[in-house]
Amino acid sequence: AEGLKRIGANQASLVGCIGPLATMAFAWAFLGEVITPVQLAGAILVLAGVLIISLKPQTAA
Repeated sequence: AEGLKRIGANQASLVGCIGPLATMAFAWAFLGEVITPVQLAGAILVLAGVLIISLKPQTAA
């Protein structure tokens, strides 16, 4: 709860979006999982979405 107060809900949700990408990367690096083209395309879309949201100007609520 303290982290949410410090960085805000918007930034905290971005961290949540990166979780599945980190899981995919760790599975590839440590478990030898094969990353398929569809998974790679999905990862690129998620990263693009996170980038768009993080670059969007903040508005006062």
